[in-house]
Amino acid sequence: IHIHTCMGYAQSVSASVGVFHPDDSVGQPDEKYSSVGTKDDSVIVLDMEREVTASDVSLVVYERYVESIEGILMDQQVISVGSDSDNNGIIEWTTVFIWGDDENENPNTFIPQEDLYDNSAFVINLSEVKNSLFRWVRFQNYPVGLSRPVNEQVEVDAICVISTRNP
Repeated sequence: IHIHTCMGYAQSVSASVGVFHPDDSVGQPDEKYSSVGTKDDSVIVLDMEREVTASDVSLVVYERYVESIEGILMDQQVISVGSDSDNNGIIEWTTVFIWGDDENENPNTFIPQEDLYDNSAFVINLSEVKNSLFRWVRFQNYPVGLSRPVNEQVEVDAICVISTRNP
């Protein structure tokens, strides 16, 4: 993957239910991370604090890096982006990533750092997002609405937006 410059990191936490250390997913990756809780309604919503045009960017999601295995243990999760630009303050969510809906997408799937962006992140291309603007990024455990065992919940170190436009 060609390394692009990050255009912006999540700046704040808009909402969190059942999340351990929610502020640890704000800003640049620093090996501190939030864990979305094990309860059925656990969720974290990160605020980019400005609207971004989805068709021009990819979302880079930094997972918890595990040094002893030199990679990440991918968690079953649902990631959505949202905007309220035309909805009078009600966020309209668009799911952009699900890990866990395929039989090979098990909890804590090892992904080596050489297969990741910047050693600990995966990239979600947002060019197909119908609602072209987003400001918020929501993380939930998969399947949504079911509790998760301890150590099988989403762990987020940071998120950033990178341009997919050619220079």
